[in-house]
Amino acid sequence: MGALVLLGVATVLLIGLTTSRRNTLDLLNQQSELIAAAIETAVENHIDPAIDLADFVARLVESGALDLSDQDRVMDVLTGALAGTPQVGAILTWNPEFRTLGVYNDIDRNIGPILEDFPNSPDILRMLEVMAEVPGLVFGDLMYVEGNTYVNLGRALRRDGELLGYLGTGVTLQELSRLVTDVSDLFDTTAFILHGRDR
Repeated sequence: MGALVLLGVATVLLIGLTTSRRNTLDLLNQQSELIAAAIETAVENHIDPAIDLADFVARLVESGALDLSDQDRVMDVLTGALAGTPQVGAILTWNPEFRTLGVYNDIDRNIGPILEDFPNSPDILRMLEVMAEVPGLVFGDLMYVEGNTYVNLGRALRRDGELLGYLGTGVTLQELSRLVTDVSDLFDTTAFILHGRDR
């Protein structure tokens, strides 16, 4: 009789433990999915203005409203556009000879000029070549420029099929990391950005 009671209690305990384990794993899975969705939404909302900015300036160039040879006007447009998108770290234009003109946001949200002496690294030149071949927006590899790592995107600028130049925008990885940390703090967890192996 005692063995039957022990077997009954053991069965109930086993069912309880199995159910508790399954419920715990389901709750952890749901929380993980919720956190991942929140981070994905936050990152998209942070990067979308960079995409919109690139599209806006491209439309101005392609419609003829902005002439890339008018450097003062280009700087005014880029400065105004960047002022309205503080999460964007920089916006640059290159002419077909790869001469650079652009503006950047510093840590204190002050906008500064990027003039023709901007270093066109092999990574940047490779991205410009890809832009020339691919219609529309191109996401490039992460780039390290003057102390900042950028998630960058860009596109070729054309009018009536003629290549007029290139446009690039970038969001700093530091800003994205801060954003991911802020979102993960809401859920009392730790999230971070990895790029490649061990980075």
